[in-house]
Amino acid sequence: MPSITLSRAQLYQLVWTKPRSQLAKDLQCSDVAIGKHCARARIPVPSRGYWAKQSSGKPTLRLPLPIRLPGHSREVQLGGAQYERGWGYPVDPDAQLSPPNFDEDLQQQVDAALKLIGRVTWSRDLTNPSPALRRLLAAEVDRREKHARSNWSFDKPRFDDVAHQRQLRIFDAIAKALEPVTESVSVLDHDQWVHGHGTLHTLRCHVRFGGTYLELHFAEPTDPKALRRETPVKEVRSTTLWLGRESSELGVLSWTDAPGRKLERQVAEIVAAVLRRAELGFRANAEAAHEQRVKWREEAREARSEAARKQELQRLEATPADRRRIRRGIVGLARQRRDSDDIRDLVAGLAQHPDLRTSDRTPFEQWCAQALRIADELDPIKRPLADVLRDLTE
Repeated sequence: MPSITLSRAQLYQLVWTKPRSQLAKDLQCSDVAIGKHCARARIPVPSRGYWAKQSSGKPTLRLPLPIRLPGHSREVQLGGAQYERGWGYPVDPDAQLSPPNFDEDLQQQVDAALKLIGRVTWSRDLTNPSPALRRLLAAEVDRREKHARSNWSFDKPRFDDVAHQRQLRIFDAIAKALEPVTESVSVLDHDQWVHGHGTLHTLRCHVRFGGTYLELHFAEPTDPKALRRETPVKEVRSTTLWLGRESSELGVLSWTDAPGRKLERQVAEIVAAVLRRAELGFRANAEAAHEQRVKWREEAREARSEAARKQELQRLEATPADRRRIRRGIVGLARQRRDSDDIRDLVAGLAQHPDLRTSDRTPFEQWCAQALRIADELDPIKRPLADVLRDLTE
């Protein structure tokens, strides 16, 4: 089915206008899918029995649409392929493109997300890790068991040292805090070949919101300089947590151990900054996407104008050739008409030949029939008029 894109406000109005089963028929999707999209976009839906109460005249309560969470999309796509409406989607040359207008207050969005998160605490250990770490920790357990059997350095766990264990605990606290307000959070092993050191493994925390993506990573004083190419400073004096990239318009945010304020004590501040950066990144991406679509629309208009110009040029160039072709066709038809009349005159003249008085006329009559048939085939008058005109236009 083709995709249908609605704003949060539009879908909110629809789910409170008619029962979801009827709405599913209108939107050509399942009522379960509508429910999942509403839950993902934080769109409240009528409770069980709402429509029965409304039909019987009983009072009902309509829940208001909450503010959009930081970094989440303003639109809901029903059906179609995921990310179908990406930047590469064709742009109509006549499309009316409006710049994105963000009427939400950024601080209110962050406060709404923090209210859903509640109290932010830091993890003292990894006995009950966030789902974001489970896959990585499971791989560490497998390597640990394999190393106990083989004793090969290749099978040795990668993050058993004190520094990486601390990074995992900090990422665990951040992931647990962000889990209620994000699409997904995952902590992954990032490997990089560094000359003179071999393959080095570092931890990256990937945070996906509904409309943007962020990455956090650590820098340690013991890291080779090659691992700090993307950091804005060449020297790291203590464990530092980086958010974003220096090459982006928003730049890089960083947190480091401070006297009396270890990184573990700054997790709440980091979470709030991630939420703010997610919304700023989403808005920046929306502005960039709009500018790109405007550019593509202008390119599409130029391409259409160029195609029309070439078509008109071809038409003008073809006009003399068409005239010559039509002229040749008309002259050819006139010649065929004369040739057919000449054949008939020839047949009539030979019919008066004196030899026919004494010889058998059968061979001559057969020849006459063939000659007259050829004359009729040549004669434009004997052919359908549509065929004659088609010969002139093709």
